[in-house]
Amino acid sequence: MPRVTAVLANVPRVTAVLATCRVSQRCSPTCRVSQPYSPRAACHSGARQRATCHSRTATCRVTAVLANVPRVTAVLANMPRVTAVLANVPRVTAVLANMPRVTAVLANVPRVTAVLANMPRATAVLANMPRVTAVLANVPRVTAVLANVPRVTAVLANVPRVSAMLANVPRVTAVLANVPRVTAVLANVPRVAAVLANVPRVTAVLANVPRVTAVLANVPRVTAVLANVPRVTTVLANVPRVTAMLANVPRVTAVLANVPRVTAVLANVPRVSAMLANVPRVTAVLANVPRVTAVLANVPRVAAVLANVPRVTAVLANVPRVTAVLANVPRVTAVLANVPRVTAVLANMPRVTAVLANVPRVTAVLANMPRVTAVLANVPRVTAVLANMPRVTAVLANVPRVTAVLANMPRATAVLANMPRVTAVLANVPRVTAVLANVPRVTATRALGSAAAPGTS
Repeated sequence: MPRVTAVLANVPRVTAVLATCRVSQRCSPTCRVSQPYSPRAACHSGARQRATCHSRTATCRVTAVLANVPRVTAVLANMPRVTAVLANVPRVTAVLANMPRVTAVLANVPRVTAVLANMPRATAVLANMPRVTAVLANVPRVTAVLANVPRVTAVLANVPRVSAMLANVPRVTAVLANVPRVTAVLANVPRVAAVLANVPRVTAVLANVPRVTAVLANVPRVTAVLANVPRVTTVLANVPRVTAMLANVPRVTAVLANVPRVTAVLANVPRVSAMLANVPRVTAVLANVPRVTAVLANVPRVAAVLANVPRVTAVLANVPRVTAVLANVPRVTAVLANVPRVTAVLANMPRVTAVLANVPRVTAVLANMPRVTAVLANVPRVTAVLANMPRVTAVLANVPRVTAVLANMPRATAVLANMPRVTAVLANVPRVTAVLANVPRVTATRALGSAAAPGTS
């Protein structure tokens, strides 16, 4: 009876009487709801049973209508017996939850929240109300139940006070960490991550969950905070997406350098390579990893920085796979050529010299290094390759120490003799001519030159 309830709601005595109704009692089967209810009927002894039955059944239906009246809800909220009874009725909570004014009033009653928290259906409905969640967050038992509801976590994450309080409760963090949907939502809130990162117990628990790290890695502010925790960095290092983002933090790179899988990913970040080069311990570790060197060689900025570190070049030179890859990078060779220690070490590697000979800029620089030419002359494969390079012979011919060394090598003279441009240049060197005279092709060439000379004169 909507008209009656609207009128009765304005009477405080009526609401007080309705609140004393007990839903647990059952009405007699002789009761008829369609019969009109009269307060005087309750005074007659014969009509007491019917009158009380009408009052009880009508109250259950009236609460749904009374919920639309703000004054009624304000009065009912102050009656602890009413809220305790209503909370046990699932249909009532479903209706009350849809009324924003009711939830705002009920939320201020601690006994109501304690009862509603034990009702799973009530929490699912209350989760859609942002004002209720803000109040329920102060109850520890409620948070444990709300954590299992995905919609609740989405709302709680937006409340800064809730996140600050949840972080201080160890039982909550243990429960939240096991729920993948919760971590996915919390990761998008910068304030939550900043608070959780300061709790050591939380980070220790979150670090053991692989799905959490994968989600947190997408939040730049979280990684910056987590990077200060050493235990977290060792676990995050196994996630490739995390390493790419952590590389921007200088303190993290020092720790990540000890993990071989991280170095392979960090090599693709130019800022990291520049910083790693200044750390001696990192370079020593990177040099022992063949996969890292292969990746670093493709980055021109890394090679340029590494070349300036003497300890790195000395270690890299001992790795054959590194030298073979570095030789294909023209910028690296040009920089390495200026380092005397590098050239001395590279000269002992036959595979490196064969590859370096194909680079004109390297040969021009190496020719000016007396120590390099002395070492290269002892390698037969180098002389064979150098002889085929006209620019190399022209440069080498101007170096007296080179010719003196080459003259003592019969294999070198035999190869050089087949190059007409070389013989023309080397003929001006007295020591070379003495050796070349033993080569039949050279003498034949000289005879033709000497016979043509008198005729021309």
